[in-house]
Amino acid sequence: MDDYCYPPTLDVMFRGVAVPNKPDVRIRYLRRIPRDPITGKRDWGLRSMQDEPNSTKWGGQNVCDVYSKSRRVSTEGTKYRDW
Repeated sequence: MDDYCYPPTLDVMFRGVAVPNKPDVRIRYLRRIPRDPITGKRDWGLRSMQDEPNSTKWGGQNVCDVYSKSRRVSTEGTKYRDW
């Protein structure tokens, strides 16, 4: 985790973080990385706290947001990646 308590990657949320003074204990935040319901893949777009809210390029500092990488448009006319 970084100074803002965001994980560096989604994988860290799945693998977990070690508990101080208890090297055999890990706290996991996700059982698995979920599939994107639009694309069916586990390939999410990521944003860090330092990125702009609508950025499509991950700065790599941490993960505070995920979005679909789908280029499809909903029946309402909005892009799924903007949801």
